[in-house]
Amino acid sequence: GLAMTASLKGGNSTVNLDLQMKGGALGGKITAPVFDLEDIGRFAALNDAFVEFSPASETIDFSGQAIDLDMAAEKLKKGDAALGHMNMPVHLADNVLKVGPLAGVFGGGAPSGTMEINAAEKPATFKVTGALKNWHYAQINDAVDEGAADINVAVTGAGATWAELWNSLQGDVVFVAGEGKLASGMLNLWGGGLMAAMLPDLKPEEALILNCAIADFRIESGVGKPAALFLDMSRLSVTGDGEINIPQNKVDIRLTPAMKDVSVGTLSAVPVRISGP
Repeated sequence: GLAMTASLKGGNSTVNLDLQMKGGALGGKITAPVFDLEDIGRFAALNDAFVEFSPASETIDFSGQAIDLDMAAEKLKKGDAALGHMNMPVHLADNVLKVGPLAGVFGGGAPSGTMEINAAEKPATFKVTGALKNWHYAQINDAVDEGAADINVAVTGAGATWAELWNSLQGDVVFVAGEGKLASGMLNLWGGGLMAAMLPDLKPEEALILNCAIADFRIESGVGKPAALFLDMSRLSVTGDGEINIPQNKVDIRLTPAMKDVSVGTLSAVPVRISGP
């Protein structure tokens, strides 16, 4: 058999490869002694090192392929913030690809989950379940001082081709956050300046108290629409509608804020639309 060892470095991150190819089966370990989430774009091509996905129009078929990999991030961080560690096995045999179970710690929370694509079934079936409990999301956003949330994912699908599979997706993705304290930059998680756009008179250093946040996306035919999209804060509430089109990789969400105290001087609230790939 063939063997390959390598160390890939980018930014503050290091990924070590220790791979073996025996009888057409790829095995071994992919380990990151340190992985900084700010460097994730530098390693986007790493996925191609062990799985080559077919074009959307081609049939889903893993025949003749085998994978048995252990993947681990021993130290996850974002800048100076330590986030935890994660382990995730990847196994492909008998035309069935399995990823997980996911284990470890992320932002103080406990991640779990599995993903399976069964190409032995006709049409191929897809199933992903996952959860992140008690996630302290302040650790990945400097604008948040404190706050914890739960995330739950349950999505299935089926299709002979990748395009058919993505267009068949159905299920739920739910995010629920409790009380938290955040600065006006909190919603920059969406891509920059969102809170400033909705509240143009809000001072950058001004803090808001988050009472609760709920984002419940119901997915049908590959399109996720919010059954509930709501944030309740000390100064305002925000509701949302729209959709996330998974096959087309497009987002079209409208967020509508409402001030709780209309007597707050000149402070105004402006609806914001988020759209694009």
